[in-house]
Amino acid sequence: MVAAGAEVAGLTDPEWALLVSSGSIVRRDAFLLFPPGERAPAQVLKFGRVPGVTVQFERDERGAEVTKLAGNLVARRAPAQLGRFEVAGYPASLETAAVGTKLTNYLRGTISRRRKLAAVESVAQWLIEVARETAAPPEALGPERRRLERDIGEEVVRSIPPVPATFLHNDVAEENVVVSKGRFMVLDWEWAQLHGLPLSDLVYFGVHVLRIVDGALTETERDRHFVDVLTGNAQGSPVLFRWIRELVAALELPPDAVGPLVTASWLDRGRLSLVERRRAESVGSGRLDPAYAERAAQTWMRHPALGPGWNAWR
Repeated sequence: MVAAGAEVAGLTDPEWALLVSSGSIVRRDAFLLFPPGERAPAQVLKFGRVPGVTVQFERDERGAEVTKLAGNLVARRAPAQLGRFEVAGYPASLETAAVGTKLTNYLRGTISRRRKLAAVESVAQWLIEVARETAAPPEALGPERRRLERDIGEEVVRSIPPVPATFLHNDVAEENVVVSKGRFMVLDWEWAQLHGLPLSDLVYFGVHVLRIVDGALTETERDRHFVDVLTGNAQGSPVLFRWIRELVAALELPPDAVGPLVTASWLDRGRLSLVERRRAESVGSGRLDPAYAERAAQTWMRHPALGPGWNAWR
């Protein structure tokens, strides 16, 4: 596998390090490829653990095309796709390496809260700028509205007034951001979408990173923090709510649209998580517990202070 990747990369006898993904069998593993004598990797070789299962690699290619269409503000944060290949039936791909520290490790480190907030602030401000710069007329959201009506139901979607469509990465979580010397890159663009629901990326990112900044590190604490940060009862709530207000102002969104928009986003994420869990179970992972997105979607709809009428952010 490494030899095939080195050939695509044009490397001779690279050093390598193996990264093994936790979770289901459909998750991909990766080799970091180091040019001889270099301490930083130059390329990342992703490979599937199930022969013939190529869906994630196909999504990567589509995501790369969407990222280019979104313009340089988006594309410069993404690794470059270098090629796809196969070894003994196992699919693989090569991309440039994002060198630095995963945001999840940075936020869990022994640094001040101020420095942690500075790191997440830079990503949040980029997400706000991306939404502003990629905003398209409400008509561009038509296909996505129709899909959401099919997938999560008409009632919530039809309660969303006309709003701009914006570019979405759709998985800007702490494990998909790499920070280095005040800069950052974003990984795993397979779900990238040119015309998606505004606020989706920003709220998703805020919920994920602020729970670590606030010290909610276990799964039980994570589920509890989801409610606390969104109802204004977490230390990070004012930060998240400020970001939301900034994006609402930037896009001139009707305030009453925020609750339905965020509801549609969580319901769709929960649905997709369930689909991916069922796919993993079907190829041999055995029965898997519901993932965070599924639990979050259920909590969002059940908690009296959340759901379509959510207004704690104001």
